[in-house]
Amino acid sequence: QIIYLYSSFDNILKRIYASKNPNQKLKKRPLFKEQKKAKELYNKRESFYKKCADITIDVSNKQPIDVLQQIKSLQLI
Repeated sequence: QIIYLYSSFDNILKRIYASKNPNQKLKKRPLFKEQKKAKELYNKRESFYKKCADITIDVSNKQPIDVLQQIKSLQLI
């Protein structure tokens, strides 16, 4: 099973900028240097990811532990 952990582009940016060291995170993600191009790439990939996924989980505004619990509740194993 393929699980797509969905988050909007804006939410991804919010998470990066809300982190303790956003500049370091942005350095690790060179595609975000040009946000317009990054958003275009995100939009292109999103439909592909949704199409390939068996399950989509919206992780917007969720803590990692909550996402983990949601995945575990699916009882895939």
